[in-house]
Amino acid sequence: MQVLHPVLRRSADSWVLWYVAFNIAANFFLSEVAYALLAIGAAISIVAKRLEPRCGSSLRAAASVLAIAASQTPLLLWAAPSHPSLLYSAFAVAAAVCEELFFRGVLLPDLGNLPQAFAFALAHIRLSDPVSLVESALLFPHYLLLGVALGFAADACGYPTSAVAHATYNLLSSVYTLPFDTWVVAALLLCDSISVAAVALVKKVEKRGHAYRV
Repeated sequence: MQVLHPVLRRSADSWVLWYVAFNIAANFFLSEVAYALLAIGAAISIVAKRLEPRCGSSLRAAASVLAIAASQTPLLLWAAPSHPSLLYSAFAVAAAVCEELFFRGVLLPDLGNLPQAFAFALAHIRLSDPVSLVESALLFPHYLLLGVALGFAADACGYPTSAVAHATYNLLSSVYTLPFDTWVVAALLLCDSISVAAVALVKKVEKRGHAYRV
């Protein structure tokens, strides 16, 4: 273990390499490979740095998840069922967990909320073809705001809470599809802004409650 530990430590500190490897694999190879790399990089960092999730009350954790979920429900007005396979939905949930381990479990403590949210949004830019590039670039603000909201949830209650919220979001996104037009994107950004405000409020209540207990 004395021999392996420095190697693990160097791997944990080089999260940029894991991040770049994930983006290359996601854009030019298989998504399964990309998320496997992300999970491995996150696991090494969490173990080597002994990163433990922040603990919040179960009530506030539930409030964070519900705040994100409830703020997105107006989008169902435009949503249409997509009837995905069980395997597709399961992968969407697994992808959310991998992303939470890396972005909220590893990057959030090291970089802070806004930088990790920026890295999260940048990771969703697709370079495989021009159409995907344009669409994903237009959705960059959406992923940035979602990353901030999930960061607030993880900071208040731990990344297992943000993982539940993100997995729920991905599951619903796999079951329903939204048309890509100006009004829907505007509504999406409005809902994302509400998510950020709602989870920030939960985080503020968490801090105030902790101050009262102290």
